[in-house]
Amino acid sequence: MKKNRRFISSLDKYKWEIITLHNDLNQSIGFISFWLEEKHGVLASKDAIKKRLRYWNGKYYGAKNSQ
Repeated sequence: MKKNRRFISSLDKYKWEIITLHNDLNQSIGFISFWLEEKHGVLASKDAIKKRLRYWNGKYYGAKNSQ
């Protein structure tokens, strides 16, 4: 049987800031990438940010919809 393992991302530390920028303030992935580098010194590709947002949104918003 295959185990589901959660990959820990360097972006996890900034999860709520990234979610707020993207979902609440409608900032682009490109802006978020720029912001992470300027504010936190974190280099993250647009694809990495998109992948993490999909994971977080599915985990937090998907759970609410299934109840």
